[in-house]
Amino acid sequence: MPIPDPLVALAYAAAVTKTLRLATGIVILPQRHPLYVAKEVATLDVLSHGRVIFGIGVGWLEEEFQALGVPFDERAARTAEAVRAIRSLWKDEAEPFHGRFYRWEKLESHPKPVQKPGVLIVVGGHTELAARRAARYGDGFFRASPRRRSWSGCSASCATNARSSAAIRRRSRSRPDARSPMRTGSNDSEDLGVSRFIGAAAGIRSGTASRRASSASGT
Repeated sequence: MPIPDPLVALAYAAAVTKTLRLATGIVILPQRHPLYVAKEVATLDVLSHGRVIFGIGVGWLEEEFQALGVPFDERAARTAEAVRAIRSLWKDEAEPFHGRFYRWEKLESHPKPVQKPGVLIVVGGHTELAARRAARYGDGFFRASPRRRSWSGCSASCATNARSSAAIRRRSRSRPDARSPMRTGSNDSEDLGVSRFIGAAAGIRSGTASRRASSASGT
C-alpha cells in the first residue's frame, strides 16, 4: 500500500480534525534540506493551531540516499546539523547559520511555529544509537520497537550529556491488538516512562481520501 508524504498527509488531517496531535513518524531528515523543512513544519503548526510533533530519523535504506546523491555515511551528522539549523530558523530574530553541510547568512524564515520556542522534535528509532541521538539533541524519543534496551540507552546518554532523562518525552508506537482495540501494552510502557502513544495512519487506497473527507464534514 502506498505510503503518503507525512507532512502533506498531516495537512489534510489538520483540516478535518480539531484536537488530535499530528506527529510525523518519521521524516527522514537527512534526505531533506532544513530551509524547506523549517518552513513546511512551521506552516503545518500554524494551520493546525499548534498541534504538530515533528518526528525525525536518520534513515536506513542506502538506495534512497544514492538516488538523492546524499552520502549514506553522513546521514547521522547531517541530521544533527539539520536539527540545529531548523531551530535557528524558528527563532524570532534572524541569524546566520554556518555548518558543515548547510550554510547561509542572516535570513528570515516565515511563518514561525505557534508552539514556542518551536515544534517539539522527537527522534525516532529502535536502536541504542537512536536513543543516544534523542538524548543529545531531541525533545523526545519515539520508540519504534518494544525493546527495553533502547530506553536504557536514552537514559544513559542523558547522563553523559548532562541532561535530565525526565526532560526527554518518551513516545511509543501503538499497535492495538485486533481483538481489543484499547490493548497497547501501556503498563509496561508506563514503567519505562512513556508519555504518549503514536498511532500509525493507514496508507492511501484509491478513493479513500474523498470518502473520509465527506465523512468528517458530515456530507
